[in-house]
Amino acid sequence: MNNRRKAFSLMELLLVVAILFILLSLLLPAGIALRERSKIKRAAAEAQLIVKGVQAYRSVYGKWPCQAQGAQDMTYGTNSTVMQALATNPRGITFIQAPVNPNTDEFTDPWDRSYIIAMDCNEDGNVNLVLSAPISTNVTIRNETAAVMSLGPDPINPSKRVCSWAP
Repeated sequence: MNNRRKAFSLMELLLVVAILFILLSLLLPAGIALRERSKIKRAAAEAQLIVKGVQAYRSVYGKWPCQAQGAQDMTYGTNSTVMQALATNPRGITFIQAPVNPNTDEFTDPWDRSYIIAMDCNEDGNVNLVLSAPISTNVTIRNETAAVMSLGPDPINPSKRVCSWAP
């Protein structure tokens, strides 16, 4: 008689499941970190795209989108008016093609928050990016004409912000 077993025992199956669980628990944090790094890179690229669009608008029209010249530097915490000016303007030039959030009409970062756009309206060669509560920020960016910032994955932590300029 041949007494060979044809199935795995319960202990063997539990061991395999435990090994798979351990491997998955080791790989999952690495996957999450990789996804977060890709979001940061995407936000940085989109911030640069917005800066180039705003600067191109300035080059064509001789003024910044959506504001009066000669005033103090402007910071837009919500970007719908700036993005609209870049997409639809009197000459019909599309300075930027960006997906807009249908609920807010804003170009949002990978964390679904509005990009913050600042422009050097007083033409002193520096951009003052100023935000009030709930996220207070006052940054002077030297030798720039426009700046864009995303609050990043953690809006409370300033070190997690994604900027179009080198800090």
